[in-house]
Order: sequence, then structure tokens, then C-alpha cells
Amino acid sequence: MTGPMMPGAATFAMPAPGGRRYAAGEVVVEREADGQPLQAVRRNDGRVQVRHGFGSAGLDDDLAEALAGALTGVSTDHGVFARAFAGVVGTSDPDPDRAWLSFYRNTLARADDPARAGYGQVHRRAIALLEGHSTVLDLGCGFGFLALLLARGGTPCVAADVDPGVLRMAAAVSEALGVPVQALLVEPGGPPLRARSVDAVAMLHVLEHLDAEAGAALLRQAMCVARRRVVVAVPYEATPTALFGHRRTLDRAGLLALGAPTGWHYRVEDYCGGWLILDRPAGSGSGECG
Repeated sequence: MTGPMMPGAATFAMPAPGGRRYAAGEVVVEREADGQPLQAVRRNDGRVQVRHGFGSAGLDDDLAEALAGALTGVSTDHGVFARAFAGVVGTSDPDPDRAWLSFYRNTLARADDPARAGYGQVHRRAIALLEGHSTVLDLGCGFGFLALLLARGGTPCVAADVDPGVLRMAAAVSEALGVPVQALLVEPGGPPLRARSVDAVAMLHVLEHLDAEAGAALLRQAMCVARRRVVVAVPYEATPTALFGHRRTLDRAGLLALGAPTGWHYRVEDYCGGWLILDRPAGSGSGECG
């Protein structure tokens, strides 16, 4: 999924009801014969109709790009995208719980495959940058893929988000897979954890969902919570993708401008978008999260 659920983003209706049809708000999703192309149209009654032939066996987070393509010219509403996404996954198997578990398994497997492009590349780079850190907070975790990948590799991880729906889903999958991840509901504007309570904080494709002021505040909170490192990833876009809930764009210069005033060691990398890596200087004061 491109980008986690953050303030202002619609909550995913999860899990979707079983069967071949799902309806929520202005979205109707119908499962057709296997292999049928993904299509979206605006109906005469104003609702968005999505038809697909996906089965759960091969469905993973690449669905985001395919669905965005199908919705082009139909809707730019992130709420429509979120409900359509939930509907496609939930109707990909007669059992919605099995559908979502397969979706998670497939996405996690994709992250393991270096030959696969897409968002799995972002996860692999993040894992490399977080290697050697004893505990990690995945802040703005969305579906919680990074937290699950890290925990599976033996790194204790907290998956934190403002959306209780995605946290319930991540917690359920964590239990089903036997991969322990702590799910933490974050109050908007409040510190996620106490000062210096984890080794590192990751924020993957989060800042583009926030305006500049809110994004800067969240970065300060991440720096307070982290003992050693903060890893930030953003997509490089010409314009914000409203369908994904993006509110602004950031480029290399913007990431450098975020890092420069922090007083931390920082660098920016270009890889599947942009990365800001912040390392706490030795001997810096402990401070409190504010």
C-alpha cells in the first residue's frame, strides 16, 4: 500500500464481508470470473462500481497501483480508494479472514524477493537501515508490514498508527502468523512513547500525508522517542496523489531542509523515492517528548 493511514485519511472497512460482493458508502465491489481485468466506473446513481477477477492466492500490495490506475478519471477521493481496496481484498476469497491473511502473506513474501519491484523495495531498504537496532517503532505503520518483517527477523517492534482499524488488522495477522508485534494506537499530536524508549523509529511514506507543520511536529516526536536513529522515507511525486491521501510533495531539497536544523547527523539518499536518515549525536541531552 502506498502510504499508511494517517490523520484525515478514511478508515479501511476491514475485514470486508465474505462472498463476491461488497458495498460500503459510495463504493460497490464485485468479484467476477478469475482473470477478469480490474475495472472501475461511475454508475448512474453516483456510486463507484469496481469489478475484478483477483483470487487471494496472488493478491498483494501491488493492488494499490492497479486500483489507482482503474480509478483514474473516476474518482480522486481517498475514501473511495480505501473502501475499494478493502472490497477487492475481502472478496478475493469466500472467507474474508482467509483473504486478508493471504494478502499479508503474499505481501511479506514479496518483500523477501529482491527481484520484485514496488513497495517491497522500500521495505527491504528500511530493514537494511534499521539493522543492528534492538527495538524499532514503526510510526504511521498502516498495515504494519514493516513491523511484521522486522519482528519476524527477531527485532522487537511496535506498530503505531492513529487508525484503530489497521492496528486491529495488524494485531490479528501478528497472532495468526505467530510473529509478535505490539500494536499502539497513537493520539494525534501526542508523543507515541516516552523519551528514548526505542533504539530507532521508522516513518515510511508518512510525511506526504501531513502538512508541513504537522509533519515537522511528528518528526520531532520521533527524534525524542529514538535513542539512536530515525529513518524517514517519502515518495518523489510531481504533485500529491490525492487518491492515496497525499497532501504535499517532498523532494531531496525538502528532506535536506528537514534534516539540517535538527542538530543530528543526517544524510539523504535517493532510492525508490527519498530517504532522510538521522542519527543522534553522542552525548546529546535526553529531553522530554513535547
